[in-house]
Amino acid sequence: MITPILVYTQLNFDSTLQYGQVVVYMLISLSFILGLWIIKTDIITIVERKGITIMTKNFRILLTLLFTLTLINNHFSPVEALEIGTDLSGFESDKQKFVITKQVEALEQRVVSVNNQTILYDISDNPTYLLTEFNEGGYVISTRNTGVFVIYDLDTKIIPYKNIEKNKRKIFGGPLSYFVDTQDNSYLDLERNVIISKELITSLQIRRNSALLLQENHFYDAIMNSDYQKKINLNSSIGIDSSRFSNYSSGKWINNKTNYPIAQGYPSGGICGTIATAIMIAYIDDYKDNTVVPSIIRPYRSSTPASLITSLYQHIDEGRNGTLPVHVFNGVWSWFLDNNPSIVSNYSFLSSSATTFTQAKTSINKGYPVVIGLLKMLGSPYENHWVTAYRYQDNGIYPFYTSYYYVVDNHGSYTARINVNWTAGSVGMYK
Repeated sequence: MITPILVYTQLNFDSTLQYGQVVVYMLISLSFILGLWIIKTDIITIVERKGITIMTKNFRILLTLLFTLTLINNHFSPVEALEIGTDLSGFESDKQKFVITKQVEALEQRVVSVNNQTILYDISDNPTYLLTEFNEGGYVISTRNTGVFVIYDLDTKIIPYKNIEKNKRKIFGGPLSYFVDTQDNSYLDLERNVIISKELITSLQIRRNSALLLQENHFYDAIMNSDYQKKINLNSSIGIDSSRFSNYSSGKWINNKTNYPIAQGYPSGGICGTIATAIMIAYIDDYKDNTVVPSIIRPYRSSTPASLITSLYQHIDEGRNGTLPVHVFNGVWSWFLDNNPSIVSNYSFLSSSATTFTQAKTSINKGYPVVIGLLKMLGSPYENHWVTAYRYQDNGIYPFYTSYYYVVDNHGSYTARINVNWTAGSVGMYK
């Protein structure tokens, strides 16, 4: 469901609209002064004829001018003036549809058409985001002013806010942060289906908003500039079919405080390193070598992790609030030594603390998923996080390098796409 992606488009709707609006305001002011002069000089006369009030020609001209200017002013209203439940203005809607569909076509080599667009507010109550739904299925959430794709998923049947009434204010706080304003200083959290106070919105979500809105415009030039477009090599994705990972995207495979509460000793930052690793190992056991995980720990092709995650946790995340590549690598190694020592000698184990793409492609090309680290400082909307990559799209767009992984994000999506530039650190195994 969730698909953060870095796609840059600097639309700059506001500047054009604001200049037009300034001109209109000046004309309205001049018309107002003209009206006062007409009244003061007693040019306006109202003639009663057979009970009907007739205005002089000058007054009719004045009203027509004011009416026309009001219509023009409405057309040039900036995007911030839109109210809850209203549609985009025709100007912005056409621009957004064009840019969004062109980006999807460039990224996914699919032609899509827009079914519906909904304004989403950020947690500071600004109409910052746009949810675009496609007739062919799937959706995009993008920033309205810059066109940055925050999340997109063309394969999902689950659309955020799908069944929420149009007149409800919809709040987007980043991945897995979908809220609806209840108008009583509270939000309905759509992921957990609970009412929470606005004051409880975490600083993490505030930082996510800020990070997304600070991203620069690069990719727009790549897809909209015909000369530069000749340099782009948009390749099809390579790797394992996404459907195989659907079993690893719900229940105990999700990294949250309900599954792994602080009260039971789990770290406040979660155990994403452990879960991402468990998904990698479970897949290898399910589809490559069913001797990798002892059946007493997790039965073959089980839809649940059974005790795989809790046993790995003791080797990777226990006693830490966040993990480095070395912690994950050493944890995998020690877990196999304790539970299935023969695997250590039969498999190659890889680890990187820096760039990920070369090593990840090596593992994925052999049919093995790999654990990938994401960093906030590199632009990751997930902030510092571990995911399981199983597919990649190597576009090689220099210098903006917009290649992507397809990942299980352990937040509920097994079709998430992440930018390679957000990553640092990887751990894998294959034979």
